[in-house]
Amino acid sequence: MKNLPNAEFLKKEVFREIGYEYPETAKLVKAEEFSIELAKNGEITVNYRGERDIFRAALLLKSGALGGAEADKKQGARAYREKCFAEDLCFMADCSRNAVLSVETVKKLLRNLAALGYNALMLYTEDTYEVDNEPLFGYLRGRYTKAELKEMDAYAREIGMELIPCIQTLAHISRIKRYHEYETHFDCADILLIGDERVYTLIENIFKTLAECFTTRRVNIGMDEAALVGVGQYLNNHGYRDKFEVLTEHLSRVAKIAAKYGFSAVMWSDMFYHIAFRRADCLDKDGNSFIPRDVIEKIPENVSACYWDYYQTEKKGYDGMFRLHENFKDLWFAGGAWKWIGLIPSNGFSMTATEAALASAKEHGVKHLIDTAWGDDGGSASVFSVLPAAAHFAYTAYGLNTSALKRDFYALTGYKFDTFLKIEAPDTFLGKHFGDRSNLCKLSLYNDVFSGQFDPEIHAEDKAYFKKAVPIVKRAGKGQYAYIFESVAALSDVISVKYDMGIRLREAYKRGDKEELRKIADEMLVLKKKLRAFIRVFRKQWLAENKPYGFDVQEYRLGGLLERLEGCRERLLDYASGKIAEIPELTDELFANIFLGKRGEGRFAYNSYHLTASVNYFW
Repeated sequence: MKNLPNAEFLKKEVFREIGYEYPETAKLVKAEEFSIELAKNGEITVNYRGERDIFRAALLLKSGALGGAEADKKQGARAYREKCFAEDLCFMADCSRNAVLSVETVKKLLRNLAALGYNALMLYTEDTYEVDNEPLFGYLRGRYTKAELKEMDAYAREIGMELIPCIQTLAHISRIKRYHEYETHFDCADILLIGDERVYTLIENIFKTLAECFTTRRVNIGMDEAALVGVGQYLNNHGYRDKFEVLTEHLSRVAKIAAKYGFSAVMWSDMFYHIAFRRADCLDKDGNSFIPRDVIEKIPENVSACYWDYYQTEKKGYDGMFRLHENFKDLWFAGGAWKWIGLIPSNGFSMTATEAALASAKEHGVKHLIDTAWGDDGGSASVFSVLPAAAHFAYTAYGLNTSALKRDFYALTGYKFDTFLKIEAPDTFLGKHFGDRSNLCKLSLYNDVFSGQFDPEIHAEDKAYFKKAVPIVKRAGKGQYAYIFESVAALSDVISVKYDMGIRLREAYKRGDKEELRKIADEMLVLKKKLRAFIRVFRKQWLAENKPYGFDVQEYRLGGLLERLEGCRERLLDYASGKIAEIPELTDELFANIFLGKRGEGRFAYNSYHLTASVNYFW
């Protein structure tokens, strides 16, 4: 590897992540297209476009993608080639929903992505990065310092990857609203006040910082899900104006600031069709609608749009949406690696959606792809828990088959692909009742044992499955990611006790069976012990990948659950001994099918803690 400027560094990093040492005789040749050639005598030539191809080649050589050297001598020379249908293959990691990835985790993620054929990593940071002249921006949130941004960018550049900032310049930036300095920056909800010069001073400071810290001159500026734009303080200041005019006015200002610092931008496209069609449900599965050209013509030259969709499993639906976007120039597409529904990911659903989405994207000539790993409601799931979905997304884009995917995944991680997927065992079996993307583990964890709002939807006969899932997950998780599997197994162990506890409590209470209530009170002690064990391993998982900031929220939630269980236990024992006459929560009638409709229809996925733990207010 002497012909590479950072050869020794690359050699060390390749071995660290992939565990493969290039033969000393291997040739590395700069080329326009990636390929690996095996000569008759077993000599290896790697034709690489950039340093990231060195990782990719190492993985393929280690996995045996070209066959062993002995086989090659018998069969003659052979060459390996592959080509992604897109120019950009990006992965996006959410570092805004409390889980701010550590610098070392970002570096490890970059190495993994390079080996899987990605060329870029987007870091989604709403306010979790340092900005010059904005000391409260990301204050106490574990924000990346400028030095950390520069370090991660330099590392990405050294291994041939592009680190792209993914920020917000319109909505989804509510964490700063609490400070007096920023409260006047907002229109309503989490939407910035368009037209206010203080907003553009903030955005200018943001771009000035990005320009200093990142090598790339590409940025994702967000601007999604701002349906209430122009109807709050903006309305008070300016009177009613067409929402599209307000949006494009802002976009023009942001684009000019970006251009000042040499940036081209991509923004999420949803606001265009929300405004164009004046409706929230914008999935056009039949493809009978188009975003008008006059709308698209208002987009500045240095801005591209990205259509995001992680929900559909049929190609027809994506076809319709791509036709909706056909007038956009240089369109991007973002699919999803589902890690945002709790501690347990949904790789299975991610892969189903990806196959439909990328088949359509390829057909419609899309050249820029992003696989997003959001962290809604606290960033509970490990970023590496969706490695199967990330690998599948890349291999689908490259047109590589399942056997290649499984072969290379094992070479990269040390896990058989299907074995790694067993991390989802505590949730996935419930598909028979609740469909894909159900997150019954998280929902059951916080479903109250007394008020039990979700109890009518629970199939009590499934309780035993969670106990069975514990050893399944533990056995699957031997290796470098054992800490992730340990967390999921501990969660399943908690649910194995808690799952139907509320149902049994209510039934025993209605029967007046105080002895049974005492037994359940004793079970609560077991449950609390298992919950504490889960908290310990969950904390271990968090600190293995993330900065410590943000885990306080998880500890407040889980600590609150411990105290709630203790309070319920004390009241149970008081009732059983005759100290109190009733437990009112256990007398309330529970209504079925108010969340899901008829049983078996839709998903059983309430991801928001504040909607799951109680029907009462969380301020």
